[in-house]
Amino acid sequence: MRKEQVLKFMRKTSSIMFLFLLLIVTACGTHQEKNTDSFSKASISKNMSSEQPINSEEKKENTTDAGQSMKVVVSKEKAIIRSEEGNSLVHADWTSGQPDVELPLQMGATKAELVLGMDHPNGVKTLVVFPSESTGWPLDLSSTGESEAFDEFGELKAGYRLQASVYDFDHDGTNELVIAAGDLATNAEIWVFSFTNVENIKKIDPFHQELAVTGQSYITLDGHELDVPYGSQGLFETYKYIDKEFLTPVK
Repeated sequence: MRKEQVLKFMRKTSSIMFLFLLLIVTACGTHQEKNTDSFSKASISKNMSSEQPINSEEKKENTTDAGQSMKVVVSKEKAIIRSEEGNSLVHADWTSGQPDVELPLQMGATKAELVLGMDHPNGVKTLVVFPSESTGWPLDLSSTGESEAFDEFGELKAGYRLQASVYDFDHDGTNELVIAAGDLATNAEIWVFSFTNVENIKKIDPFHQELAVTGQSYITLDGHELDVPYGSQGLFETYKYIDKEFLTPVK
């Protein structure tokens, strides 16, 4: 009788221990799932927080038709060169008395650099440098009329800005170079240069002046066209770039 009581007690004890172990295993599993879930959420949160925000300056970059990504350097209110939507297309901006401004250029397969600044002993520097050839060529800023942007010494007048932009008017994969000088009010002078590959860049200037015109306030670039405002009635002249030349508007 006593032996049977002992066996009965041992069975109860075994059942209790089994239930106790089962509870421990269940609790550990639940805790592990919670830790795993917390770790996953923490990883997701960390990955989301590690994503870099879009820089406001990067938003101002625009890609020309030739695929060269350029950063816009001034707001539309200070831009002489603008898009049809009115946004700034200025990639280099210089005013008298400021240090030289440099603009990297990719003219087809040729790398160059435009330098805007003070020339010596006087005048304004609009020089395209070719580092691989250790040479450079000044851009021809001559025009048919008398310039309002430069004084008798060739200096940029006070209140005027000298700006540059790259733009592929004919979509041939090589950008044209647009130079503008103006006061954003009554006077704007614009020059457009095309680039041609030459055999000896040290002896032959690869840039050719395709257009030299004057207008008011600012110009707009739209596809193959360059629009120049004139007069006080909101009028403008449109120059279309076709077959490597700008067609003069018929008056």
